[in-house]
Amino acid sequence: MFGSRYIFLYFLDSFHFYSRIIPLQLGLYYAALGHYQHAVDTLHKALFISPDNVSATVHLSKLYLDSEVSSKLRPSSNTSTSSSGASTASIARDVLSINPDVDLAAGTLAYLTKGRGWDVPEAWYYLAKAYGMQGRKQKERETLKHALVLSEKRGVREIELALGWCT
Repeated sequence: MFGSRYIFLYFLDSFHFYSRIIPLQLGLYYAALGHYQHAVDTLHKALFISPDNVSATVHLSKLYLDSEVSSKLRPSSNTSTSSSGASTASIARDVLSINPDVDLAAGTLAYLTKGRGWDVPEAWYYLAKAYGMQGRKQKERETLKHALVLSEKRGVREIELALGWCT
């Protein structure tokens, strides 16, 4: 009786760990296969399960910043013609020349780099890429410099992975 409780608690703990990892890995698998909508949906599930998941945020932002991927995520809209003869899609494209996914990626990455992802060079790199796509060249330059500094201090292999956890 006493031992089975610990086995059950161990199972719950490992289930919680795998419930955070599986959607991330599945999202990466879908992205590798080119099923981008499934990848985005699955990465959103990973962020729902673990909102502070740095890897899921970086990979989701990477998909949002890829213009080919984000164009495949957008459903083809019916372009209705206004009374002046210009289509509403072309008017919207002129007004909003930036893809809204770029703004979403910039916002989530800015939040991430101020929190748990402050030392992740990939997050800073994609944030710089988002700033560049928004036309914020000075912020892009500063962020790229910070990403470079972080990547220079990073080893080939993270020390926690090389040594393991001592418990």
